[in-house]
Amino acid sequence: MTRVIFHTGTAKTGTTAIQAELAANRAGLSERGILYPETWKSFRHRADIQSANAQHAMTQAIARDSLKVQAALKRFKTYLSEASNGHNTILFSAESAYRLLKADGIRGQTDRRRRRKIYIAELSTFLQSFGALEYVVYFRRPESYATSLYTEAVCANGFDKDFQRLLSNSKLQFNYAFQVSLLRSHAPTRVHVYETAAKQGLIQHFFDDNGLGDPFVTKTPPLRVSVSNGATMWICRSNREQSGDNKQRKRRWLFANQAEHADLFGTAKTSFWRSKSERDAFVEACRPKIPEELALPEPEEDVAPFCDWTDQQHHRTEETFRAWQEDQKDRIDARERARLAPFMPDPS
Repeated sequence: MTRVIFHTGTAKTGTTAIQAELAANRAGLSERGILYPETWKSFRHRADIQSANAQHAMTQAIARDSLKVQAALKRFKTYLSEASNGHNTILFSAESAYRLLKADGIRGQTDRRRRRKIYIAELSTFLQSFGALEYVVYFRRPESYATSLYTEAVCANGFDKDFQRLLSNSKLQFNYAFQVSLLRSHAPTRVHVYETAAKQGLIQHFFDDNGLGDPFVTKTPPLRVSVSNGATMWICRSNREQSGDNKQRKRRWLFANQAEHADLFGTAKTSFWRSKSERDAFVEACRPKIPEELALPEPEEDVAPFCDWTDQQHHRTEETFRAWQEDQKDRIDARERARLAPFMPDPS
């Protein structure tokens, strides 16, 4: 029977690096009997965008029920049935599957749990139609994940509330025991600590754990760098003031990624935690929800000062941004025509 591996994990567990390695070596993997599927033809998105390195289009389609999305999913299933011939393994990777819920337009924490169960059941059923399914999940320390989750929510999704509001809205994502138990109710599931895997070498660890042979690179590619805490606070406030203007949000994200603007956001280490006691209370609340098999590192002893974004900093950054936006108009227009994400390099 065909082996079906599905890799996922919390934010900032090196999924981008793993997916880049797998996508760059589809031919080499195929020679080893491993299919790492392409999604762009079935879901009709660009083949050269970074998200095309993973199977996010598939995982997001399973969350929705529109006729258009389901037609694309049917095309993808047909492609998989044909492309998997001659392969003994199908490998998928998408961190989005860790947080997705079945979309039904109803909100509420209890309902989120129900929708999460429905989503994983449907994802598992889809994957199991191709063979024997196994899940592989990478976790990181919850307080570290919280910081990354907030930055991602603000920059990528337009979140405009404070850090504590995000934590309150995302309780299910920090319930690692629930997530693991849910996956294991459908298929064998291996769990790993990101910090431990990164010390070994993330790509090496991933290939060894999944029996993929030797990696095609000798060194883990650079991980996607997150914007600074100060930049996150600036973009968050701008999200409120811009009222959902996605183009402006993405331009600010691009601006924040430029090394020459680092001084605007402060170079000293800061935190979204207002105090050590607040951070420690969050960690203690998470402990009962972490499986014993996950030997996560202890939190850092100290907590950096709170990132207090002032009106003066905000106005100065806004002025600099507007001048930069005007000066870089041609470059920005070219990037937007190419549909490049703010963290991606300029087209050559």
